[in-house]
Amino acid sequence: MLTLCPVGDYQHRQPLAYDPIRAACADAIALTDDPMAADAVIVTHTKDLISHGADLHRMHRTRPDLRFVLLSEEPFWDTVWAADPLTRRQIWRTEAGPLPFTFLNHQTSGLYDFARIPYFLLTDPRYAARYTTLFARNAARSDQDWARHFAVADYDLAFLFERRRVAKYAPRFPRAQMFGLSAWRTEVALACDRPRVLRAGRGWEEGPRRQELADWHLDKLQRLDGRCRMMAAFENTHHRSYVTEKIFDAYAMGAAPVYCAAPGHRVEDLAEPGSWLNLYDDFIQGLVPDPRDIIHDPGFLAAFGRAQARLARLFADRDAVAQELARLRAALLAEFDQILQTPDS
Repeated sequence: MLTLCPVGDYQHRQPLAYDPIRAACADAIALTDDPMAADAVIVTHTKDLISHGADLHRMHRTRPDLRFVLLSEEPFWDTVWAADPLTRRQIWRTEAGPLPFTFLNHQTSGLYDFARIPYFLLTDPRYAARYTTLFARNAARSDQDWARHFAVADYDLAFLFERRRVAKYAPRFPRAQMFGLSAWRTEVALACDRPRVLRAGRGWEEGPRRQELADWHLDKLQRLDGRCRMMAAFENTHHRSYVTEKIFDAYAMGAAPVYCAAPGHRVEDLAEPGSWLNLYDDFIQGLVPDPRDIIHDPGFLAAFGRAQARLARLFADRDAVAQELARLRAALLAEFDQILQTPDS
């Protein structure tokens, strides 16, 4: 039994903090509040190393065999706050002394190399449940049904994310094709200043942050289902294996996704060719486009219908989530086994 001790202010945002993942790992991974009883201590954010570095170093001095792991699920945090998100074995310089740690993230580990369903959708069973219902509904619609929908939708294009224009939200790590997209996608939204465009979220409208809502995902679906022709589904960070709910939400609500993905990005395994708009070339060239309208492309409606059928099949497979959880469990065990067998430098 592998025993891990999560610590820090962000410990609620790591794989084993979520009920479905913790349950899938329960026979092999135990969590403890006592670092002295653990095989490894895990933190989740570089900010945890900053805030708790001295305490972590004291643990290390008390138990030199104790391993420390920065287990990150969020490339946005890695690229904005970590000095080096590309190196697995690192040393953090705390005020009390050096702390060796292992950085497990999308780039340095295989944890997030999903088979069929991306990691983020495993964190809450409501994602799969909602998509099962919505994609089954959408798959029953004909090309003519979709043509009528796109003809009368309230919005030509919708943006639903936080407005960010600060330079720190545009980090670039070209060697790993890791790029911050938050600042650029904000500029794209600003460029689309025309009627029938919705721009919503913190910085665009009054109200609480979406994460403060009782169920921000359901609120999004209820607010925009069937009301958009296109939807900006840009991630906050570009990485080939980082895919969240955003592109699924666009399809589920009947909107053509506008995305940013380099060749070989894993979104290509999920999104039907011809049913979405990829602005990666514009991003790389530093362009801020007003996304063109692809709804009248002769092949679009057929491709969009195929996309709905494809996703309906995926979420109708009752074993898909369980198989993905089993893959993640095996990946976690493999990563920590390697960490425990590798001497600290």
